[in-house]
Amino acid sequence: MTSSEFFIGVVIASIGPLLLGVGFLYKARQEKIRTRRRAAYLLLEIWNYIAFTCYFPVEKMITDMIELVKQKISFPLPEDENASTDAINKITPIMTSHILEQQIECVNRYEKLYMEAIDLMSYTDPMLAFSISSAGNVRKNLERSKAQLEEMGEDSVDDDLLNDFLGQFKAGVTENVTHDALDSLEDEISELTGKIGPLIHRKCKKLFKDSKVDVTREKEYRETLEKATEEIVQVLLVTLTNIVQRIPNGEASLEKLQSKDST
Repeated sequence: MTSSEFFIGVVIASIGPLLLGVGFLYKARQEKIRTRRRAAYLLLEIWNYIAFTCYFPVEKMITDMIELVKQKISFPLPEDENASTDAINKITPIMTSHILEQQIECVNRYEKLYMEAIDLMSYTDPMLAFSISSAGNVRKNLERSKAQLEEMGEDSVDDDLLNDFLGQFKAGVTENVTHDALDSLEDEISELTGKIGPLIHRKCKKLFKDSKVDVTREKEYRETLEKATEEIVQVLLVTLTNIVQRIPNGEASLEKLQSKDST
């Protein structure tokens, strides 16, 4: 065997393990990118939720939703003014309590998603995951929001529940806290997407910039209200059965409403 033949044999023998190593590294990198994409998607979903609450705070949603529900559940009130006030006072706290429950479920979901995103990043970018979990601006925003919601949900239901909720929520979860959470998320997402690729990184930057002047959220807000209102109407139909017994022609109105809602 000549030296050239020996050299060629060595090269051929080395190609297999080399290709195997390159393939392993490529597969590992692709897996990292997929994990980072998933984490970035979760963070973007949370960012969108918090940004949405900047445009339409929860107190506005509660007030608007109560008015929308009252429009959908229109029934003749009794001529007795005290009885009319009693009926309205019974409906409003029930709606408010149900909306509070919905908001708590929503915050719980995003808390879970945030921890899932940090867990994903701990595999690919442990230092970034550690810095995010240590800073905790987003988690602080979510936890304080939930604490205020739960506190209001535990209070006795009375005529002043809504006003008390608005005051306590504004005091506990200020606009600055929300904006701090958004700023943190934008930094975290930008750092993460920078490791995924330039295209998705630029798209996220553009999304953050455009959101400052986004007027399409009004449509999203109305759709959210409509969906949540439908759920609350179903809950109230049961309660209204007792209320309308005191209202002239109330039972007929309720039957008509139930028939309309089922179509």
